[in-house]
Amino acid sequence: MLLRVLVATLVGVAAAVPAWPEQPRLLRVAADGALDPFDVEVLSTFARAQGLELRQRSGSVAAVAKGEAELAVGQYADALATGLVATHEVFPSRLVAVTRSPASRAVAIEALRWSKVGALRGSRATLAVQESKISGAELTEYGTVAAALSGLRGGEVASLLLELPDALLARKEDPKLELGMFLGGRRSRVYASRPADKALLATLDEYLKSLRATASWPAILSRAFGSGTFEVISSARLID
Repeated sequence: MLLRVLVATLVGVAAAVPAWPEQPRLLRVAADGALDPFDVEVLSTFARAQGLELRQRSGSVAAVAKGEAELAVGQYADALATGLVATHEVFPSRLVAVTRSPASRAVAIEALRWSKVGALRGSRATLAVQESKISGAELTEYGTVAAALSGLRGGEVASLLLELPDALLARKEDPKLELGMFLGGRRSRVYASRPADKALLATLDEYLKSLRATASWPAILSRAFGSGTFEVISSARLID
C-alpha cells in the first residue's frame, strides 16, 4: 500500500512540473566585431526562412573551427583559413582611396604620391601601393578601421586605403568621406564554415543566388551601405 501511494505521489509531481522548453534551432555566426547591417539583414532573413534563430558570438574563424559557430562572417576567399570552406561571393571588394572633405577626392595615382596614406595593419594595401608604383607614399598602419578613420579625421594621414565594404560602411556614418580611385584586384567577401556543414553552405548559396536576382537586392545594399552603393560597385568594375 505504501509503495502504491509513493508511486502515485511521484507521478503526480512529475505531471505538475512544466516540460523543459525545447531548445531553439540556432544559426550561430561568429565575427571579430559587431555584425554589420548587411550581414544582419541577409543572415537573419535566411535564418527565418530555415526556421533557425540567429545568434552572434565572438571569435570568428576560431569559433567555427572549434564547432562553436556555424558561420564566420567578414572573410575573404583569397585569405581563408585552412580547413574552412566558403560560400560563393557575398559581396565584391577592391581597395579604395578614402579622403575626407574639404580635402579633394583621390581620383588618380598622383593624388597619393608623396602623401601620408593610412591602411589596416596586415592588409594588402602595402603590396597594392608597390604594384601601382605610387612613389613617395608614406604608409601608416592602424589596428582597426575606427582607428584609421580617427587618424584621417585628425590629419595624421591624407587618405586611407580600405576594402570597399569597410569604406562604404564608414561613408554611411560620415557623409564627409569621399571614395576615390580603386587599387588592387577584385576580392570576394564570403561566409565560411567547416566542411562538415557543407549542406548549410549549399542552402545558403542557393539563397544568396536567389536574393541577388530579386528587386530587393539593390534596396538591401542601399539600406546596409548607403545610397549609391550599386553605382559604386559598378564603377569599380565589380559586376560581372
